Amino acid sequence: MKQERRVFMVASGKGGVGKSTVSTALALQLCKEHKTLLIDCDVYLPSLDILSGMTGEAIFSWLDVLNGICTPEQALLHHRYALLSAPNIGSEIPPDSIEKLLAFYPEYDAVIIDCAAGLGFSLELASKAADTALIVCTADEASIRSAAAAAKKIDKLGVPKSFLIINRYDPKGAVKGRLLGIDDMVDRTETPLLGIIPYIGSLLRSDGNDISLCVPLTDTAIRIAMRLYNLPIPLELQNAVR
Repeated sequence: MKQERRVFMVASGKGGVGKSTVSTALALQLCKEHKTLLIDCDVYLPSLDILSGMTGEAIFSWLDVLNGICTPEQALLHHRYALLSAPNIGSEIPPDSIEKLLAFYPEYDAVIIDCAAGLGFSLELASKAADTALIVCTADEASIRSAAAAAKKIDKLGVPKSFLIINRYDPKGAVKGRLLGIDDMVDRTETPLLGIIPYIGSLLRSDGNDISLCVPLTDTAIRIAMRLYNLPIPLELQNAVR
């Protein structure tokens, strides 16, 4: 029996919070149970080919599919999941592009759209297709303020559900008052918490041909992926500062 398609947009109010790493980690987990398509929607600073160990392999972008320059299959980069690369900056992109793009790939039942950081056009593109938004932040004031702004923008754009993912969380920093506590971050963003990824240095490794996750990110990505499909996996908050 074919599963109902789910479309997740991964966003952040500011750059540098690990949004694309989280997108890649989720793709690596979802593809174990679902036919997974990862879409790079960051036309300014695309990075998913690098994070996926396929640097420079893209010949076509997803916009080339819409413009009839290539076939849907020719645009795909194949890993354990499928990847569609972002078009070049300056390309004319209609606002319903991602929504139309998905019609070319009906076989994929899990779609992850990695948005550009900020509140710009990338959010609008993804929001027309997504049923769930994942807002990635870190535990500092600037990131939480921008995450709250992103959550409000995404809600205004009509995405049905939004969740918060806290990345690079260091409970020692929260104890010392350098970082915010979990409850404070949830309250300020007014967004339910989906997962906490601990600070561990480099979380994603690529040898140029394959990618692997450090154990903390693997474990957290597994739990987040299960929660996205409504499995009752409790949040692990025993080391978090509330």
